[in-house]
Amino acid sequence: MTPRRLAITLFGLSLVLGACGDDGEPSAGDSVDPPIDAAADVDEEQGDSTPSDAPSADVGAVVTIGDEQYVLPEESTCISNPRAMTSLFTDGPDIRVEIDLPPPDWETDTASEWGPPEVVLTDRSGEGRRSYQATGNVGERYPDTDAPLAGIEEYEMGDGWATGSGNVIDGQALVDAEGDGAEPPPLLPMTFEVVCEP
Repeated sequence: MTPRRLAITLFGLSLVLGACGDDGEPSAGDSVDPPIDAAADVDEEQGDSTPSDAPSADVGAVVTIGDEQYVLPEESTCISNPRAMTSLFTDGPDIRVEIDLPPPDWETDTASEWGPPEVVLTDRSGEGRRSYQATGNVGERYPDTDAPLAGIEEYEMGDGWATGSGNVIDGQALVDAEGDGAEPPPLLPMTFEVVCEP
């Protein structure tokens, strides 16, 4: 685990534990930050407030890249609260997605070293390997391609869920194109939804 992911994990765990009373539920005096850019739909009869874009799917991750949809039902890791998430979901041994979402104020938070939101989906199920990335690292390695434009454009999250969208680029295809002297791969649109184990 990288230092940044370790920081996300520890910070997320401390926020989850800090927001809970002895019974595991938020205490009456506790305040919970709202999800990023999420408007709450208030049910006046029940007094509940539910983020408008919270996914209603079963536990797992659904990632759509271009015309291809990946459904990853196996949760390996998910540490989440309304301010941060680090998660790993798989579909068997060959397909996995890592989603790391920092707090909304990650760029100005001086208490911790946060990086930008990231999604990496690796697919080894076919003849070749695909590594779709929305990270700063791939852009730094391939500045003369579309890779610097790969990233998460918007996201929302709550305790145990997240949704978002952006663009990814196939990092493995970038490596292959560089070795073969071929044209680099294009950006592809990407959306994701995550629902963690309660």
